[in-house]
Parts: sequence; C-alpha cells; structure tokens
Amino acid sequence: MKRREKLIALRNNVPRPEIAKQIGITPQMLGMIERGERTPSLLLAKKISDFYGVSVEDIFFEAQRNDLCLDDQAATPEAVNQ
Repeated sequence: MKRREKLIALRNNVPRPEIAKQIGITPQMLGMIERGERTPSLLLAKKISDFYGVSVEDIFFEAQRNDLCLDDQAATPEAVNQ
C-alpha cells in the first residue's frame, strides 16, 4: 500500500482540516504529505504516526523484499556466490 493510501485509510473519512488541526499543521500541508508532494520532517512524521497510533515505518516506508532471503537454500554462501 502506498503512503497516500495508508494515510487516507487511517484518516477514515475524518475531514482533512480536522486531522490537520489536531496534528498542528495546515490541511494543505497534510494534503501535500498524503500526495507525496512533501516529505515531513522526522518530528512531523512522528506526530502523524502517534496521532494515528501506528509506527513511522508503517506509514512512511515501503516494505522491501529481499529475494535472497525468501528461500533458505538461496541464502547459503554457495548460492550467493553462483
């Protein structure tokens, strides 16, 4: 799920101005963060994540797959060196 989708889902139909006021930013800034036009400072990202009750990582970082770790055999030194 992309950041925008995560933030909108967390907002749960609560109007953006209401959420922004409680976080202490403008609705415009919250909208830009949701759209990915602005990256919040670490402090602001923490405020947003605390408000929604989730970790900063859950909102602002994409999960990355490491294909080498998906298969136990692939993670052996012999497999990596092939």
